[in-house]
Amino acid sequence: MSYMLYEELTRMYESGKASFRVLLEQLKARRATALANRFGAEANIAEGLIRRLLPLVLDERRSTENLEGNGLVKIYDLSELPTYQLKTLYAEILLWRLYNEARSEKTRYGLRKLVVCEEAQNYVRPRRRDQPPSIGERVVNELRAYGYGFVLIAPDPDQLPYHMARDSGAVISIGYQGLPEVVAELLNFYRYADIKRLIKTTSRPRTYIYYDGRLHIRGLPKPYLRTLDLGAEVKPVIEEEVVEEVVGERPSPTAEPITPSAPVSTP
Repeated sequence: MSYMLYEELTRMYESGKASFRVLLEQLKARRATALANRFGAEANIAEGLIRRLLPLVLDERRSTENLEGNGLVKIYDLSELPTYQLKTLYAEILLWRLYNEARSEKTRYGLRKLVVCEEAQNYVRPRRRDQPPSIGERVVNELRAYGYGFVLIAPDPDQLPYHMARDSGAVISIGYQGLPEVVAELLNFYRYADIKRLIKTTSRPRTYIYYDGRLHIRGLPKPYLRTLDLGAEVKPVIEEEVVEEVVGERPSPTAEPITPSAPVSTP
């Protein structure tokens, strides 16, 4: 399948016409020729490529409405894409663009950019321990060496690769049951000085922030009731491309901590 796709891409670029629609028509012609000559295997391969390319053809000429600001905050809005496959593909392409951008610049110390990944489980996928990492996981791991910070947002920590919770600087969870398993196991080794207070916090939804070996507990996050002023003139524009990465907010440093006391033995 990969070799047939390579052949058709080569033919497409040699013809001077490059688009998903042209590629799809070439594959349909190759499938028809294979069926006419009774080459069943080749026809099946072409059919598989056609099914995978069809969502890209449907979205090829999509135009999006974005906001033009001062460049400090760049947003890729993929919510209007019609299929899950397209959203995953676009997200991986954007991560790859960031990786190429990071490699092309001189290495600098400190945090260069903060990238917030909504619905990260779609492109930084979980896997078994014996499986190789996905494209999204490899790019996220590599970009951290170039000073790029990541905030990965997912409905459940089990939907992200198993090592992400251990490698992260902080874990934020809505509800105690949403804490990653590695954090919950670590907390089980300690006895809290005020056990009644801990029971009270777990009996209703709260925000749990595990950072620097301490568990901070706060109320549920509240949405902003006003527009955030970024200090720049903002005007709507129409573009063919989606613009760049999302910057998020850090949790408030005034979170109230619960510090564990001496560890207790476990059976």
